[in-house]
Amino acid sequence: MEKNISSMKFCVYLLTSINPGFKYHTYIGKTTCPPRRIKQHNGIISGGAFKTEAKRPWEMVIVVHSFPTQTKVLQFEWDWQHPEKGRRVRQAFDNMKGKHCGTMFSLQYKIRLLAEILQMPAYCKLPLSVYITTHRYDNFLNDCPPLPKQITVEYGDLNDIMKCVGIARIDRKEKTKIKHDNIFDNLHGTSQSQLSQLIEDFHLDDKTSQEVTVTEEQKKIQMQKELKEIQNTSSNCFICQQRIKLDQRIVKCLYKCGMKAHLCCLGKMFSENTHTLIPTTGNCPKCQREIRWGDIIKVLKNKTIESF
Repeated sequence: MEKNISSMKFCVYLLTSINPGFKYHTYIGKTTCPPRRIKQHNGIISGGAFKTEAKRPWEMVIVVHSFPTQTKVLQFEWDWQHPEKGRRVRQAFDNMKGKHCGTMFSLQYKIRLLAEILQMPAYCKLPLSVYITTHRYDNFLNDCPPLPKQITVEYGDLNDIMKCVGIARIDRKEKTKIKHDNIFDNLHGTSQSQLSQLIEDFHLDDKTSQEVTVTEEQKKIQMQKELKEIQNTSSNCFICQQRIKLDQRIVKCLYKCGMKAHLCCLGKMFSENTHTLIPTTGNCPKCQREIRWGDIIKVLKNKTIESF
C-alpha cells in the first residue's frame, strides 16, 4: 500500500508493443513510478496488467505528469483511453476524424490524440509536463497542434524521469516474478537478429528500481533550516512589502533570485497580468524570468506534505 504520495507524483503513461506481431499496439495506464511499472508490464517483477501480458515486450514512450489532483489523473487516463466516451474531450475526438492516424488503438493515433486533448478546456490551463523517452516516433508528432504555453515537453531516458516526477514513498517490496524467465519468450518465429534489435531498443536498467527515500529526521532538519533562513533574512513580501509571518504561505522564485512573497500576492499579480481568474504563467517581480504558476504550487504542496 502506498502512503503519503502527492498527486503531483502520479503519471499517465503510453506504452507501445515492440513485439513484431503487435507493432504499434498501445496501452495507457497510470503509476507513481514509471521505471518500476514498465518492468511489471514486461514480467520482470510482479504487478503488471493482465491485458498487456500477451503483447510483451513493451516500451514506455510518453509520460504525462504534474497533475494537481488525483481526480485529474483519473480523468485524464480515462479520456485518453476512451475519447469517444469522455465529455471533456469529445471535441478532441471529433478533431481526430479524417487525420489518417490509423485505428484508435495505434501509437500514431494516441500521440496525436494526446496533442488534441491538451488543447481542451479541461486540461489546457493545467501546468502539465510531457516526458518523451525516445526520438524514434518523432514522425508521429508531425502536424500535431502546438501545446499550450504552460505545458512543457522534455526528452529524456526513462531511467531519469523520477528526477522530474519525484520519488514516491513505497511501503511494499517488489516481488520477483517467476512465471516469465524471459520477457521475449512469446516472440515465436522471430529471428535472432530481430531479437537483438529489440533488446537494443528496449531500455531497462536495474538501477531504476532503486528508489531514494528520505528519513523523517532529514526532513525535519531541512524544514528547520528553511525556517531559520526565513527568520535570519529579510522577511518582507517583495510585492506588498508587509512582513511575512511564519504561519503564512510564502513562495520563492524557482530560479533562486531571492524573491519571497505571500502566495496570495504573487497569485494576484500573475492573474492581473494574464487577465484570468487562475494564473498560468507569470514573471518573477525581481528577476523577471517566466515561472509557471503550477510549478510554484507544486513546490509548495510538496513542502506541505513533507511537514506532516
